[in-house]
Amino acid sequence: RQGPHAPGADQLHDDLLTLGAHTVTITACDATNPTALTDLIHTIPTEHPLTAVIHTTGALDDATLTAMTEKQLRTILASKVDSAVLLDALTREHDLGAFVMFSSAAGLLGSPGQANYAAANTFLDALAAHRHANGLAATSLAWGLWAQASAMTGHLSDQDHARMSRSVIVPMSSERGLEIFDAADRTARPLHFASPLNLAHIPQLPVWSRLATVRPTATTHQSGPALTEQLAGLTPTERHQHVLGLVRRQIGVILGIDNPAVIDATRGFLDQGLDSLTAVELRNRLHTATAIRLPATAVFDHPTPNALTQYLLDQLAPAGTESAPAADRGEPGEEGIRRALATIPLDRLRGAGLMKPLLQLLGLADPSADADASTESDEESIDLMAIDDLVQFALGDES
Repeated sequence: RQGPHAPGADQLHDDLLTLGAHTVTITACDATNPTALTDLIHTIPTEHPLTAVIHTTGALDDATLTAMTEKQLRTILASKVDSAVLLDALTREHDLGAFVMFSSAAGLLGSPGQANYAAANTFLDALAAHRHANGLAATSLAWGLWAQASAMTGHLSDQDHARMSRSVIVPMSSERGLEIFDAADRTARPLHFASPLNLAHIPQLPVWSRLATVRPTATTHQSGPALTEQLAGLTPTERHQHVLGLVRRQIGVILGIDNPAVIDATRGFLDQGLDSLTAVELRNRLHTATAIRLPATAVFDHPTPNALTQYLLDQLAPAGTESAPAADRGEPGEEGIRRALATIPLDRLRGAGLMKPLLQLLGLADPSADADASTESDEESIDLMAIDDLVQFALGDES
C-alpha cells in the first residue's frame, strides 16, 4: 500500500538483491482500482514476464454479526475480494506458474466477531477452486495465527492472545509458515489449511465436533442436570451464590483473573473488561457449563454478573422454588434501572431486539403493526439455535 515508503521496504529491497534477484521494484498501487492495477501490470518488462502472483492483502474491522455495518462489510470485501478478482481477470493471458492467495482459517472454521473477514476469505477459497477447475494456477492458503506480529495482529492485547490460546489454532513461527508455503507449492490442490492445531480443543469446533475422537473430560464442565440437583437442596440465597460463583469463574478464565471472587457482581461486564467477542465466549462457556441454550444477546440483555446469574437461575431452579431476594442479588431499584437504560446506546438496544418493545411501552409504536408478519413457527428460534442446528435449518434438513 505504501510502496517504497513502507517500513522495512529498503531492507527488503537489499535482502532480495542479496538472495540473487537482478532487479527489485517496490511500488505502491491500489489493487482495487482497475486502472491503477492495469497500468502496474503493463510496466512489467517483456524480457522478464509476469510468472507469479501472490495476493497477501487483508484488513480487519471486527464486530458481532448483529452490530456489523454495511461499511464494515464493504471495507473487508474490497480489500480481499475486489483485488483478487481484478488480479484474476488481468492476468488470465499471462503464463503464470503460481497464483497464490493468503486466505484465513476464519473462513473454514469461523471466528467470533469476524463474519465479514470469514466471508471474504471464503471467496478467495472459492476463486482458487474456480481457477483450478479452469486449468489455471491457483492456491489458497487458509492461514491460522502467525506468532510474529503484523500490521493486522500488532494491536492484539494480552486478553486477545489469552482468548485465542483457548482455541484450536496454535500460533506458528514464521519459519513454520514458510515451510507450509513451500509444501503447498508442491501440490496440485487449490486449498490448504495452513495452521498447527491444538487437538485437545477440536471438540469445541461445531464443524468437527461430530468427527473428533477426542472428548472433553468429566472435569471440564458441569452438566445441567447435575447443577440442577445441587441447586434443589439450597436456599434461594445459596442458589444465587452458587450460580454466581460459576459465572465469576468463567469470567475469570476469560479475563485471566486468578481470584474470581474479586469480580464485582453488580458492575457491568463491559466496564470489567469484556468486549463483544469475549461476551460471546462467556455465553458459549456458560452454555457448556449449564447445558442451557443461551440467546446470542444473553450477556448484553443481562449486563452484570448478578443479572446474568438470575437469568440462569430462572432457567435452572426447580419448579416451585423461590428466587433469591432482590437485595441478595444486588439488583438496582427503579432509579438505578432508569440510569442504566440511559447509558445504553440505541444501536445496542436495536441489536438486542429491545427497541420496538420499548417504543411500544412508550406508546410510540403500534404493537399490532407486525401481528400478521410474526406468525408462529414450528422451527426453534434462530437466536437460540446451536451452530449445527442452524446449518441443518439453512440446508432444509428437518430430521
